[in-house]
Amino acid sequence: MFQRKFLSPAVWTYSGNINIKRAYLKFDLSGIPSSAAIDSAHLDLFYSQELINTYPYFSGQTGHSGENTFLIKRALSNWSESTLTWNSKPSTSEINSVTITASSIPTQNFLKINVKNILMDIMASTNYGFEIRMLDESIYKSLCLTSSEEVNSLIRPKLTIYYH
Repeated sequence: MFQRKFLSPAVWTYSGNINIKRAYLKFDLSGIPSSAAIDSAHLDLFYSQELINTYPYFSGQTGHSGENTFLIKRALSNWSESTLTWNSKPSTSEINSVTITASSIPTQNFLKINVKNILMDIMASTNYGFEIRMLDESIYKSLCLTSSEEVNSLIRPKLTIYYH
């Protein structure tokens, strides 16, 4: 499976069929002691032009699209980037999920998303990462976000954690 420089949670139609896409992120948390108290945790998600450049059916679209309010949830089961499909996607938890307001401009970055409570749940359990999905999975909405494969390391997804 080839790796992409973008994440594209979306609900769109392809050849007349509804296609729901979700994105998954997992960060290495092994450097955080199990006894640590989390003071804050923020996720930064950055706009990526790569999706628009890669797929011609988005021609005319300039970036994020539609009423794209989205959720960040905790993944509850293991998954692998190389084998992840709709049928093998991990289960997730609604507990402490975070709702992010729809983009206000097509090239918006989503910075300092407070994921402290999700991270605390992860630290108390097992780290299977995060799921990013549309709040309303009805058609015509999308996000164009960078992935860990983005060439510019400054705009890869970033998790900032402060603890003591």
